Amino acid sequence: QNSSILCYFLSLSIPMNTAKPSNKESAQATHIVGDEVEISCDLRTDKEGIIVWKTGSRVLFAGNMRIRRDGRLSLVNNNLVISRVERGDAGEYSCETETLSGGVLLLVTYLAILSPPGAHILGGDGAVTVKYGASFKLTCIGEGEPVPHVSWWRKDTIIATNIGKATIELNNVDHRDAGDITCKADNGVGDVAEDAVTLHVLAPPTIFLSSSLQSCSLQLECSVQSSPQATLRWWFNGLLLHPDNTQVRMVSSPPGQVVTLHACRLESVGEYVCEAENRFGGD
Repeated sequence: QNSSILCYFLSLSIPMNTAKPSNKESAQATHIVGDEVEISCDLRTDKEGIIVWKTGSRVLFAGNMRIRRDGRLSLVNNNLVISRVERGDAGEYSCETETLSGGVLLLVTYLAILSPPGAHILGGDGAVTVKYGASFKLTCIGEGEPVPHVSWWRKDTIIATNIGKATIELNNVDHRDAGDITCKADNGVGDVAEDAVTLHVLAPPTIFLSSSLQSCSLQLECSVQSSPQATLRWWFNGLLLHPDNTQVRMVSSPPGQVVTLHACRLESVGEYVCEAENRFGGD
């Protein structure tokens, strides 16, 4: 006995809700990190309508029902309030409601967050020690929104500048490079940020000699530039002068030493030599 089977396939087509907003408005707000931000929503709802708040596609509030578990968020008269705003809060916020006719009223606010500048010298840790004649680089990173202008300063002179990051390169360093170098970052939001590093140059000492004569009193001054600290000695005609020598008076005068002698005495005539020495050499 032959049998036949009759099959019916039922296909249902469910139309998608492609209704476009019947009214869309946009606004923009700019705030600084740490501010309390209130984003207004001036939409009017019917008796059964509610306001839905979103950031991007993520729902924050549906009416008075909290969806996003962020304690900084709250509603005040349908306005969205964000306390202690952070840089990550920047973006698009929207409030919307559906009308009786099925249309959507939508208000979009673009929130921009500014933050004060920050400056950080990479690998500085407050001090850098290098040997005489060496070459090295220092990089300073600027942070903040907008991206700050970063500059390197030695005293009152700019030695390098850039946007976001600035690098200086010191070649064949000597005593003149020693001292404080400051990095500054400025983006117009809040105070200028600073970070500084002290450069120590390890090198043989350098001597600077000067003299002054008043009547028969002759002063010989020996100034020493040295890192690490140098040992200083005075020699007279090849003989070491000791502090207790009665022929001269030796007085320490940082960063050197002053020798005072009687220039009108015959025994004072001769060659005076100032010598400085540290573990890297002498002068």
